[in-house]
Amino acid sequence: GAEAASQDFFHTSAKKLSRQQAALLAAVLPNPRKFSAKSPSAYVRKRQSWIMVQMNNWGGELKYEEEKTENKK
Repeated sequence: GAEAASQDFFHTSAKKLSRQQAALLAAVLPNPRKFSAKSPSAYVRKRQSWIMVQMNNWGGELKYEEEKTENKK
């Protein structure tokens, strides 16, 4: 799944992906055989951009960091 795709496309583990890399992988999910993360089309880049906006709208890194802090208490 996500780990294999991370290794294949970005040569890193899934937990070390940047936000841009994670969004790019998500952008090809409707059909990873048709859409490529290695050489993304304009359509895939547009989807990546939309996904990154959604990540920011739903809290992005700030929300993730807050949840990690709360779980440690």
